[in-house]
Amino acid sequence: MFYRNPIITKLEPNNGLTSGGTVVDISGAWFAENPMYGQFPFCKFGDNVVRGKYISSTRIQCTSPATQLSNAVGIWVSLNAYDWVDTGHQFGYYDRPILNDIRPRYGNIAGGTEIWLKGEKFSNATNGLKSVMCRFTLATSQGGSGEE
Repeated sequence: MFYRNPIITKLEPNNGLTSGGTVVDISGAWFAENPMYGQFPFCKFGDNVVRGKYISSTRIQCTSPATQLSNAVGIWVSLNAYDWVDTGHQFGYYDRPILNDIRPRYGNIAGGTEIWLKGEKFSNATNGLKSVMCRFTLATSQGGSGEE
């Protein structure tokens, strides 16, 4: 069966944990899936091949495999796990950051409080950025007095 090689225009997110499991959206053109002919999307993260999920002719998804190293690897795409197309993008692996402390511990409910995070393994997760994003969720008291 003859088919066009896919064209890749966008890949996101472009980084994830070394433990794997990050769903990566890959956009472009000429993606296909024809089970009768053994045609399925595949992705290669460095040397690790994973089967992709066909979404449409312009989009597939691949889940990053686990790795031992926190570094960037090239991403390749194939429709038969034999003929590979370089996406021109890299996927950066990083270790899960460890949070040891946060100050202040309280802030205005309206937001806007600048916080200070202390921990380990932040440097490779931020890729040289001067800031990181934090997600806050509602915390409930677990029988304590609420004082520190």
